[in-house]
Amino acid sequence: MGYTGLGWSLSVYCMSFPRYACTVCHHRPVFHTIDMLSVHRGGKKHVTCLQNFYKKKAAHRNEVQKRRHEEYVRAEEAGEQRPAPLLEQTRKITQHALLKSAPYNSCCTRKRAGEGRGKDSSSKAEDPPQSLSSPGTTQPDLPPTTAETTCPEPRSRSTGDILS
Repeated sequence: MGYTGLGWSLSVYCMSFPRYACTVCHHRPVFHTIDMLSVHRGGKKHVTCLQNFYKKKAAHRNEVQKRRHEEYVRAEEAGEQRPAPLLEQTRKITQHALLKSAPYNSCCTRKRAGEGRGKDSSSKAEDPPQSLSSPGTTQPDLPPTTAETTCPEPRSRSTGDILS
């Protein structure tokens, strides 16, 4: 029983208890024992019918795939369907590589020449030097700097004062 074609359940039709029919062969031979069916499955006629069966099955599968592809191409050309994801990704990468400058991103802002980089430099610009201010004088609240207004990250102000 070392048969590697179709499974037993797909190639055998049980008619009544002691009778089995081969569903691969077009002439549907009927056998009374499983041993006789096994002998038939090793025969030349059954192997030829099995090859024809697989050819028809492959041709049918190819025809279905061909029709699906034609539908997909028609829908893509008509603009009803988005292009394939890999094709779309390849187009984006190609366009990005051909650009001379980076595309505009609304989250990124240019920093001015007077401003430093990062959060630490903006907080240093807000705090006045300790040696210039006298301990008894207080400075009025200053409006927020441009670094605070253009920063895309949300800031929490729990105290309410900019200077402490």
